[in-house]
Amino acid sequence: MFKIRKFLSVVCIGVLIITLGFTLSALAAKINLKFGHEDNIYSHCQMQAEVFKKLVEKRSNGEIEVTIYPGGTLTASPEELLEFLRSGAVDISLTATGNVSGFLDDLQFINLPFLFNSPEHLIVGLQSYPMKEIFKEFEEKNGAKVLGLSEDGTGTCITSSRPIRSFADMKGLKIRCMMNPIFVDMYKAFGAEPTPIDWSELYTSLQLGAVEAQDNAPYLSYAHKFFEVQNAVAMTYHYWSGFLFLVSGATWNKLTPKQKEIVETAAIETCNLQIQWAHIKDQQTLEVLKKKGITVTYPDRKPFMEAAVAVREKYFKKYPHWRDWYEQIQMLDPETAKPEAGLPIEVGK
Repeated sequence: MFKIRKFLSVVCIGVLIITLGFTLSALAAKINLKFGHEDNIYSHCQMQAEVFKKLVEKRSNGEIEVTIYPGGTLTASPEELLEFLRSGAVDISLTATGNVSGFLDDLQFINLPFLFNSPEHLIVGLQSYPMKEIFKEFEEKNGAKVLGLSEDGTGTCITSSRPIRSFADMKGLKIRCMMNPIFVDMYKAFGAEPTPIDWSELYTSLQLGAVEAQDNAPYLSYAHKFFEVQNAVAMTYHYWSGFLFLVSGATWNKLTPKQKEIVETAAIETCNLQIQWAHIKDQQTLEVLKKKGITVTYPDRKPFMEAAVAVREKYFKKYPHWRDWYEQIQMLDPETAKPEAGLPIEVGK
């Protein structure tokens, strides 16, 4: 009897050790990814982060956990957020290209005026060869993995304290822009007076009249309460700025091949979702703004586009390879792409 009890005790201890080993192994394998972004909890960035978190945690069976840090939680500075990512203090971030162009000259290419001609052209253009080259270069220089681009929401419109009904109304307009030389040159070409102001200071600057306009999209402007101190929005679609979906190089190297696949797939899916979501929300917001008495205008874009040519040419001279990149992306516009000899469109049928 004693031998049986001893045997059972040894078996129980063995099972306990094995169970404990599996438990410790599971705990050791669990990863928590810190996801920081620049915007508030009502933004398209927060939506993307939340969906990304759900997808990754579900697909990894809880092996990967994601903790979200909205704008202002860790820092209100886009530049500092990128530094956190590079140092490994943050694992994932959504960082606006326009705010961090100082980290890579070619990143400014994405912000050229009228690079994309429509939302449909944007979707195709973001998958282009030039974008992949920029991602590759950014990774090599900054030690961060680029998994995609999502919507920043800038450049689609101009909100202001007075209506902008035509190109002429831009003359002398004091407009806040990101600290990017292309934006400064662009707004000067439009006749405006551009003023680089940090994102965290924008509401107060509009409120106090330090600037009278800014260029964030309708939904983003509404979410940040800019229409409390602005009463007009002009839909111009004069440039596009995206959020880089970045993963710290140190973090990426720690992931297993399967974990990398889960993270990368969810990143690509949510970037595409976020762009479409942002465009839908912008249209819904415009309807809300009209009902609230906010003036919504659609100025003729032709004079803006003509003024932008000189800006692009300036940067093509500085970065000659940009011209080829620009032409490649223009070839991808679904509106203008067509075979030299094709079937005619029969009108009226």
